[in-house]
Amino acid sequence: MSDRKKLFEEYFDSIFARSNLFSVEEYENSAMDFDSHYGNFLPVDRDAPIIDIGCGAGHFLYYLKKKGYSNFLGIDISAGQVEFCRNNISPNVELADAFEFLTNKINVYGVISANDVLEHIPKEKVIPFLKLIYQALMTRGILFLRLPNMSNPFALDSRYRDFTHECGFTEKSIYQVLYVAGFRDIHIYPSQIRRKSVKSYLSWMLISLVHAVLKKLFWHQGFTAPEILSGRLIVIAKK
Repeated sequence: MSDRKKLFEEYFDSIFARSNLFSVEEYENSAMDFDSHYGNFLPVDRDAPIIDIGCGAGHFLYYLKKKGYSNFLGIDISAGQVEFCRNNISPNVELADAFEFLTNKINVYGVISANDVLEHIPKEKVIPFLKLIYQALMTRGILFLRLPNMSNPFALDSRYRDFTHECGFTEKSIYQVLYVAGFRDIHIYPSQIRRKSVKSYLSWMLISLVHAVLKKLFWHQGFTAPEILSGRLIVIAKK
């Protein structure tokens, strides 16, 4: 077994389980975040075929169940994460390599999600991966992406906190690779945590102020300031 394969084989125990609580509150908060990012773009048909690539511990699958969707499948390359999902979230999960799984899948899915996945893919394989997703989507099918934003001031930590991270993206570079893969209807948004509390509101105010100052610093140094400085990028791309 190669070292890279072993990293993913032991991914759940080596890093993922140490970074999440797996509490009901965590899944509920995650579902609220997904709903604020993706809720307006989900299919009206609750039986629409959906695949979640890199399903991890099933946070997005939990959200889909909560929204009433049933025809979904989660795939992951980590056996530990697949087992956790089956035991705790849904039996609709499968141990699979996304490249192999998507090969020969043409016009199959109404929605494909890949949350916190693209940064794990070697740079030379990113565009081939997105091309496989493009062909697997139905006409007007939707791709959901969430990924670390390298324009964020703390992006260095996001980039290197996980040894399996291979590359990083800004709003411009993610648009670039999606365009080359065939997508034209591409929308990129900042990640936003919308919790109804005074603490969340004050946090949002502080972050907005910091981002405004950072954009000024970009301009004063002669650089074009990024439009998005949030910790993560949220991407909605339609075929």
